[in-house]
Amino acid sequence: MMLKTLSYLNIAFALAYFISYLMNSFSFAILGIILVIVNSGMVIARAEEARGFSLINYILGGATVVFAAFLGLWAFNIFCAAHANGYLKNVSLYLLLTVSFALSIVIAFLLLCIRKN
Repeated sequence: MMLKTLSYLNIAFALAYFISYLMNSFSFAILGIILVIVNSGMVIARAEEARGFSLINYILGGATVVFAAFLGLWAFNIFCAAHANGYLKNVSLYLLLTVSFALSIVIAFLLLCIRKN
């Protein structure tokens, strides 16, 4: 149940992240967001059907964790730059959304790995 809820949350975070920050660009982040949405959708479908997860779920989940690591790195770099230049208040919402998104991806993958089929 928690994995399914986190999958829905990941889709919501992905859409919010896309709408808020990335609509005017095409980059690795857009591909990562699409990957998160596809993976979360597959997890939800498998969980609703009460079927076990296949190898593709774990491969896509691992790829989303790599994307979460890049999100964490981007958030760290933005935090360092904002702190050094004194404009941390201007990026606090971005940092909160990015860190929450990255953590939810990692937690969902961990739950996927420890879930009994």
